[in-house]
Parts: sequence; structure tokens; C-alpha cells
Amino acid sequence: MTITANEPAPTADLPLSIPAMLSRAVIRFGDLEGMVEDGLRLTFRQLVELIDRAAAALIASGVEAGDRVGIWAPYVQEWAVIALATHTCGAVVVTLNTRFKGDE
Repeated sequence: MTITANEPAPTADLPLSIPAMLSRAVIRFGDLEGMVEDGLRLTFRQLVELIDRAAAALIASGVEAGDRVGIWAPYVQEWAVIALATHTCGAVVVTLNTRFKGDE
């Protein structure tokens, strides 16, 4: 595929941030399944509502844009929600290995 100077790049309409991507997913796929794990089934709308509530809780606890938030948990739906909420706050996710021990 060749792109000339007058043509937009193929990714020109992609959201520029994770929160923008989530907003777009709700608009496009709101009532479709956005997360399925074991017995849990959430639509994109429900998922983003959880993320927004978690982001509000992070902000209420003092997390600000640019802060680093460490997440020490196995990869389950709660991990995904808090990681996306951290991005929504403008903070940075720092993943921690669940095999680490307390003194590490």
C-alpha cells in the first residue's frame, strides 16, 4: 500500500489514548460483550462504567496524572479494570510480578 501526501494515514482515525479508545468502544459496541472471564460477562458499556468508578476511587485516594501505580495481582478482570482506570486517571501502570515475595 502506497500513501501519498494527500491521503490520510490508515491509522489516522484511531484514538490517541486508552481512555479515548474505551469511549469509542462504548459508542461502537456498547451492548456487545467487552469482557468475558469465567462466569463474568460484561458489555463494553458495563466495563467502562466499572473502569470509571475505579478511576474515581483512584483520584479520591490521591492518584494524579503522571503518578505511577503499582499493580501486584494475577491477570484477572480486576487487574484489567484497575489498569485501565489508572490510564484513565493519566497515571502510569507499573506491573509487579505476583511471584515476588514481600521483602522483594
